[in-house]
Amino acid sequence: MKYLISVVLITVFFAGCDNKDSPDEILNCQLAVTGKQDCTPVLSLQSGDLILKEANLSFQLIADYEACFQKEKYTITGSYERRSQTKINEIELLAKFITAGDEAKAKAFPRTIGIVSLDTDTNKGNFVDIWAVTQAYGKSEELTTTVEVTCDAPPEKQEN
Repeated sequence: MKYLISVVLITVFFAGCDNKDSPDEILNCQLAVTGKQDCTPVLSLQSGDLILKEANLSFQLIADYEACFQKEKYTITGSYERRSQTKINEIELLAKFITAGDEAKAKAFPRTIGIVSLDTDTNKGNFVDIWAVTQAYGKSEELTTTVEVTCDAPPEKQEN
């Protein structure tokens, strides 16, 4: 009898921890350079789609990068870290893999590629392209691009 009570308690505990009803929260964001940008000596983000998955803190960025004489479409995947302040979410994108163009095989790409700052009320903000800045170090006097970010609001959780 004492084992039966233990089994029932463990079953109830694990059944309560099972969270199949809660969907994986996904935040979809669109990135785009604002205004006219001068020719840059290194690839920098021009536009893209960013998908943030809350459940496993992962991201996928499908983006168009351009330099003076080069255009590339990249798919970058990895994890992210979120730091919240009053009315601002800072999201650091930590890349693990990159795929260029139509290549089938992803290459290891371990680095911080950028930081997204989002207003929690409007889901709008800016993207700082850290990858471009590190590429330009020593090559260009200044590489500043303002990349605007607009995200769809995550779906509201339904209460039963």
